Amino acid sequence: MIIPPKKTGTCAKGKGKYEFRTIGMNRERKYTGNAEQVRRIRASASIWAKRHGFIIEAKIKKGGIIVSVVGFKKINPLEKRTPQISTLRIEIHKKYGGRCAYCGEEIEVEKMHVDHFRPLYRKWDNRPRPSHAGEDTPDNMVPSCRICNSLKAVYTIDEFRAEIEAQVARARSRSSNFRVSEKYGQIQYVSFPVVFWFERFEKSLVK
Repeated sequence: MIIPPKKTGTCAKGKGKYEFRTIGMNRERKYTGNAEQVRRIRASASIWAKRHGFIIEAKIKKGGIIVSVVGFKKINPLEKRTPQISTLRIEIHKKYGGRCAYCGEEIEVEKMHVDHFRPLYRKWDNRPRPSHAGEDTPDNMVPSCRICNSLKAVYTIDEFRAEIEAQVARARSRSSNFRVSEKYGQIQYVSFPVVFWFERFEKSLVK
């Protein structure tokens, strides 16, 4: 058998140096480093093996560690494709009957976006947070479709309502396609106040 030459390299984030050779399906890596680097390498190798379904063997030697792939785990493909849905996510999905809190579109729990009703202002540095800012707590989380979640951003609910009401005027001024379609009757603008789904839903519960 011809033994391929060793290759050398440097581990990411200062974890040490390594050399490895690949023979057929077997890959062996010998890492050199101090005790802390060896510990981090072993932990990273375990996570990598679990993620990709490999069985590894780690042997700690003086001044380093040797990590070898010794087998493969059987992975149920159906189980791998099925995500685990948290209880909190299910509860949020049920808040407004499995629909987007804003437009009322039916959404699947897997595709649902979780919106913060009162925005968080995550990247606000050390500046004082606006008075309408909310917290990252379940009572501030509502189900949303992708479009509404993206459009709402950090608006208050009244600002979001005004933003939606401005869409027609904005499309009319910026889109020639909209103007032509409106001119030939393919689009008819009907003016009415924007009422969000959560408002209608909560009102129906009061009756």
